[in-house]
Amino acid sequence: MKPHRRTYPHILYPILLAAGVAGIVLWRRDEEAGPTKLPEDLTGAIKRAVAAAKDAEVERFYQHAGFAPVWKDRREQAVAALLTARARGLKPTDYLDGLNQDAAEADVALTKGLMRYAHAVRFGQANPGIYGKSEAVSLSDLAWAITQDPAGIEEGLRKLDPPFAEYKRLETALAQYRLKAEVDVTALEQVQQIERTMERWRWLPRSFDRGAILVNIPEFRLRAIDEDAQVALEMRAIVGLPTHQTPLFTGNLKYLVFGPYWNVPASILANELIPDITKDRSYLARNAYEVVNTEGRVVSTGEVSDEILVGLKSGALSVRQVPGPKNALGKVKFMFPNQNNVYLHDTSNRNLFAKEQRTLSHGCVRVENPQALAEWVLRGEQDWTADRIALGMKQTKPLQANLKQPIPVFMLYHTVTVSEDGEVHFWKDVYNQDAPATTAGPGPRPRE
Repeated sequence: MKPHRRTYPHILYPILLAAGVAGIVLWRRDEEAGPTKLPEDLTGAIKRAVAAAKDAEVERFYQHAGFAPVWKDRREQAVAALLTARARGLKPTDYLDGLNQDAAEADVALTKGLMRYAHAVRFGQANPGIYGKSEAVSLSDLAWAITQDPAGIEEGLRKLDPPFAEYKRLETALAQYRLKAEVDVTALEQVQQIERTMERWRWLPRSFDRGAILVNIPEFRLRAIDEDAQVALEMRAIVGLPTHQTPLFTGNLKYLVFGPYWNVPASILANELIPDITKDRSYLARNAYEVVNTEGRVVSTGEVSDEILVGLKSGALSVRQVPGPKNALGKVKFMFPNQNNVYLHDTSNRNLFAKEQRTLSHGCVRVENPQALAEWVLRGEQDWTADRIALGMKQTKPLQANLKQPIPVFMLYHTVTVSEDGEVHFWKDVYNQDAPATTAGPGPRPRE
């Protein structure tokens, strides 16, 4: 009796068919011919296949293996792991090509597929780099570590997934909406929307020394996550108008300013304030603004004279709003210096948080509960107790609080979210950016 040999047509064909890759032939079983014979000089065959690949990472991978075939006894496990791409919103066919070749070439092809898949899981398939450069990780080392994981290849890949609970919930939602799409083709767009959102999650880092702040623009919501990527705080947010979009990027929050001035950007001064001043020379005084020169010295706090107006129009003078109840930045601002001139801040116009669509700012992000956010940001800073923060919120002069260790802030564009109870929310594409993105969106512009 011939020994029983597990083969793809018997075990994996139903899985391959479900994944849409049934046409891929890994190797053929011939009951009369018996097990497939591999070349006697396996090392030589692998070396030739590696050389033909002309890929330094592939060569490095097989150096780890001593140029022995890696998948001879693990092909089914490896293919099953690559088929999990579909559950992550990726296409298995992107990673399973070239497997119907001779044994050595198929071994190398499977290795290349694993490298591509590991990279897509860890960094995203089309990562535009808007959240910083990808870590300098060798694909060969990454793939080799997966092959050596004692829990198996699939578990090794799972360790590369984004650590966010939201990502795991999206996997479940994706499976549900794929079933729905089988009987309702209109759900196909929702499936693709979930897939795009999962891809955007993969662009983010995997670890956070002091947590992070995530602002999801389409949802108009801010979340602070702890070092384990668990949500510690969340609140409503107001983001930029479609004509003044909040850009997608990351920055490091380094300090807060209680009782801040608002230095009015030149574009807002020219396009909004000067017309108001021209109509009403007391406009600035009534709204707690003052005029300053290029050295920051106050030159006017009252009615605007013709001379002052000329200086404002020419750019020789500028305007700032003093700390207090009328200040557009409210009681505190959170600074993460960046070329976009964007930051988080309180607001004096709090009724706007009741609006359903909150694309209302010039690009900066207004936060619903600034004191709670300040307490979270300053946790662990010995000089900043809850009582002192409460006093800071009453400041009438600027008071800066520096962080010993910066906290990253990420501006996200996720149009699908899943709540803890499993409810799936599809958000309006307010900036028309919900498509496979390769750019960071609009360039720098003045912010409020």
